[in-house]
Amino acid sequence: IKKNYYSSAPKITSEEEGSIKQGTIAEYMRKRTQLVGFEFGYWKHVQYCAEFIDNALDAIEEFQWKELAKPDSKVKFSLDQELFLEKFSILETVKEEKKTQQLDNEAKHTLMQELGIEVIESDKKPTKDSEEEKEESGEIINEEELEVEEEVKRIIDDFNELIKPVEFILDVEPIVIVRIREFEAASFLTSEISQKNVMSYTFEIFDNGTGMSKIDLRKFGRYLASSKSIELKQTRGSQGFGAPSAFSDAQNTTGKPIIVVSKSLDNIYGNVSEFFTTSKNEKKYLIHPTDIDCPFLHGTYIKLNYLNVKYIRGFVEKYIEETAFMNPHITIIYIDPYGKEKIYRRLALSFPKEPKYAKPHPSSTNIGDLQDLITKSEKKSLSAFLQNNFVRVSSNTAKDIIDIAEKDLQDKFNLLILKNGFISRNQKKADPIYFLSNEKRVFGRSEKPRDKLIIYQIESNNLKEEYWEIINEYNTIDNDLVKFKKQIKKLNDRIEKTETKKEIKNIEKKIKNYISDIESIEKQKELLKNKLASIFKNQKETLVELKKFKNRSDFEDLINKVQISQAKPSELTKEQFNSLFLAFKSIKYMAPPTDTAIPVGETILENTLIKELGLKVSDNTDDFDTPVEDINQTALLLKDEKKYDLKREDPKIKEEELDKISVPTEEVISIN
Repeated sequence: IKKNYYSSAPKITSEEEGSIKQGTIAEYMRKRTQLVGFEFGYWKHVQYCAEFIDNALDAIEEFQWKELAKPDSKVKFSLDQELFLEKFSILETVKEEKKTQQLDNEAKHTLMQELGIEVIESDKKPTKDSEEEKEESGEIINEEELEVEEEVKRIIDDFNELIKPVEFILDVEPIVIVRIREFEAASFLTSEISQKNVMSYTFEIFDNGTGMSKIDLRKFGRYLASSKSIELKQTRGSQGFGAPSAFSDAQNTTGKPIIVVSKSLDNIYGNVSEFFTTSKNEKKYLIHPTDIDCPFLHGTYIKLNYLNVKYIRGFVEKYIEETAFMNPHITIIYIDPYGKEKIYRRLALSFPKEPKYAKPHPSSTNIGDLQDLITKSEKKSLSAFLQNNFVRVSSNTAKDIIDIAEKDLQDKFNLLILKNGFISRNQKKADPIYFLSNEKRVFGRSEKPRDKLIIYQIESNNLKEEYWEIINEYNTIDNDLVKFKKQIKKLNDRIEKTETKKEIKNIEKKIKNYISDIESIEKQKELLKNKLASIFKNQKETLVELKKFKNRSDFEDLINKVQISQAKPSELTKEQFNSLFLAFKSIKYMAPPTDTAIPVGETILENTLIKELGLKVSDNTDDFDTPVEDINQTALLLKDEKKYDLKREDPKIKEEELDKISVPTEEVISIN
């Protein structure tokens, strides 16, 4: 029937499509990357660093925490000794390697010529092109495959140049390398840009963190693709907007693709890919994820190009310096566009503790959050759902929430749950009184007793009088309960408008009194329900069973509605969910745990600054009237500090020049 229906359905014409068009998040963000910091200016360079350094630090920490959890891990970062890189330089190593390589090639050619293996250039005879030779040999040439192969080789050369100097520590030290290079931008790219001094930049970053598998690599770069967006955890990357926005800006300004090389510990080979991201939140590959031999066990290398205003020192440098101080457990190396290299070596001997996954706290959960969690839940009971999805919800707390929700539903649908069945809660004496209970009966084709809902009607006058005596009292105190809740709501509204603390305290005191009254009323209602249960238990023989009752299914539906404790979370009705949310918010919960956030701590920060700046801790505790010997000691410390700074800026500076440094007396006294 469905097939016939859909096949015969009329096609929608262009006129009937309407004027509202639906776009994608990628399409929206590609035109508005400035919303997340990628706007022309000095801070754009910082934004690129911030987005990718955050991801790199997260990846390294994730790798180390995962390996620390394994008792026999052989690849975790040892960190047992301090790292010293005073004489180390990536730039110098690259220069030396290029010189050596050039000399090696020249020596090789000279030797081959002397041995007669290679002819001298002047004696060389013109040879056929390699393409002609292959054509003659009958080999089929795929130009596209050759181009991809050449591009992969170029990519490998690029990241090898960046990481080869650190090969000796690559798999034993947590390390992040950032390099920004500056070039003259093509005139056709800058012709429509109003900014002055616009340059083209190549941004590269490498980290030896977890790396990505081929599947993850296919998702990387798409909007809202993140490993942290679901879990509430103290991590830097969270929503999957940073890297995709950077990729969008790079493509928007230069039209060049993104290059990513990554390898995880579980894979033998690394993967290289070159791609564009599209407005449909997809990836268009120039090089599909391809297996390559990697010089590192695990990690990720990213390269992209973007346009921005002329680079000025200070913005990126300050960000990286502060990031390094806050993360002294990782070595960060930065090479700026002018070829200056800054190394922040690892100064800590351990990683911070791994923060725990933070479940949502009930007090901060709104109705929309609860709806989303319930619809996705696969739990079979509400108690399990509440305990599994929220912090500070024990089995007893979950039971209290469900009990409150059930009581609310009983009063809404006028069906009270008793220990031995269900009783209708009537408002008029003319209405029939029904008692329902699940009993073992033989029915249908089965010969064995099965549970069946039995419906009784009360006909005895004595039983009716007892029933109405209890129900009238129940209805009266329930009306009082409604009034008290309204009063509490009014008082809460008054608190928001009240300014003086004294008035707020008085209002809060009234609220507490109403809450205690509500609690006593709830207890009275439970006692009245117990009375009803004992009456129908003792006088069950006076009840009239309705064997042929037309509205049996209505009662069955009603029982399912009021018994929320028996319902599956994903199958809750609108009324059940509303009652559950009210109950959920009416409970007082313990404060959330603090082990989900791990602060850096003042001790590690102090030690980091002392080691990085080369400071010496003085034993002097006097604040005023500093003795002369302490002034002299301070002068020596300041002189050493200035020497240290000059050495770092220019390692080739002579000792004679350093000895000439003088410290003004005013500076010494002011510091003391």
